[in-house]
Amino acid sequence: MANITRLDSADADFAAKLDALLERETDTGDDVQHLVADILADVKQRGNAALCEFTERFDGWACTAESIAISRERMHAAWEAVSDLARQALELLGGAIRTACHQPKDRDARSAMLLGSMLAGMAFANAPVAAVHALAYPLGGHFHVPHGLSNALVLPHVLAFNMPEAEALYAELAPIAFPELAGRPAPARASGFVDAFKALGPALGMQTRLSEVGVSHNNLPLLAEDAMKQTRLLVNNPREMTYDAALEIYEAAL
Repeated sequence: MANITRLDSADADFAAKLDALLERETDTGDDVQHLVADILADVKQRGNAALCEFTERFDGWACTAESIAISRERMHAAWEAVSDLARQALELLGGAIRTACHQPKDRDARSAMLLGSMLAGMAFANAPVAAVHALAYPLGGHFHVPHGLSNALVLPHVLAFNMPEAEALYAELAPIAFPELAGRPAPARASGFVDAFKALGPALGMQTRLSEVGVSHNNLPLLAEDAMKQTRLLVNNPREMTYDAALEIYEAAL
């Protein structure tokens, strides 16, 4: 198995070693693919024991299964922090996105979008994403649709699909993202939350239909098949996603 070359910028011969490293021929052939496959298979079979061995071998950091374990207390604290970050992000983004799009020179709106985007990134970097991203990935892979737009195209329809399991959460988040929904009964806030996202795309002048980015009805089965392969994401969805459900969502978004 190949060893990793480690360089230290404090060494006197660092520049020469770096030049030599950059000039050497790289091998991206089958042997590299087999090497990576062997590592992944070993980690899959032996779990943390293999992970720690490779970490020490390639990164020079000795770890154990115990040292990399995360306690329930830490996970709970992280979830609480993520919720706060997500709510702050929704409030900032919901309050500024229309102005930022229609009046792009408005510095306050652009600043709110910048801060809101950062907080949102911090939130979902520490929390799992689910069916929206799972259904967005095939759009990027097959039709080269930017990932943000891919998510926006399926978001309202996935929200509607998840409504039976997420109504209470939607009702809670609705007035944060869309203040005009405050004061309504919980079911009305939840449905208004979904409707507001459906209306947001056209209000911002975005593409809102899959047909606008080159998708035809004949492409939908392939998209649904590929979406169902995103098991690491779909397992996080509040409502179980099936091939038929994914196909219906794509049909609704077409």
